[in-house]
Amino acid sequence: MVKIEILGKYYQVPEDLTILQSFWYVGQKKIRGVGCLGGFCGACSTVYRIANEDYKLHVGLACQTQVADGMSLVQIPFFPTRTKTNYAETVADNQDLLLQVYPDLRKCISCGACTRVCPQGLNVLGYLIKAEDGDFETSANWSFDCINCGMCAMKCPVDLAPNLIGAYVREKNHELNHSKSRILNQRIEEINRGDFDDEWNEII
Repeated sequence: MVKIEILGKYYQVPEDLTILQSFWYVGQKKIRGVGCLGGFCGACSTVYRIANEDYKLHVGLACQTQVADGMSLVQIPFFPTRTKTNYAETVADNQDLLLQVYPDLRKCISCGACTRVCPQGLNVLGYLIKAEDGDFETSANWSFDCINCGMCAMKCPVDLAPNLIGAYVREKNHELNHSKSRILNQRIEEINRGDFDDEWNEII
């Protein structure tokens, strides 16, 4: 058993539990901040300290990070996101288009904190640089495995949201470089035709 602190209260939990399992073990009802339990959805971002480390603040996915003795932890609440505004979509240059939507990208100081904290091991700084240079295709590929957990936004010293920038770049790269899937168009037609209404009503 190890001793952990959750929101100021101390508990004894088995040492082989993940942070999320420890919440359940001590009787905390977790509905919000729980997703796939496989480390892919990014819903369970958690901040914690370890007692024998005097200053360092850690972040991790609660479903993947194992508890440790003396751990003090709390799950991150929902990150307020910046609603994307529709800017002039006629801008031909990718770089100008991105900087209309995220002008604060120019504030990046290339410290690499976003890359170091990423639970997916992505080169977050790299895809931000590629995006700012207008290379949407490379940026989209490098950020493809982002799970949108928001840890990069939490660690950024200049308050950027690299996860949202990556999502925007992937969306625009697809619009600019790829035609719509034939299967997607077919499915949309089926939905509009009402082919799935009976199944949907049964679910409701």
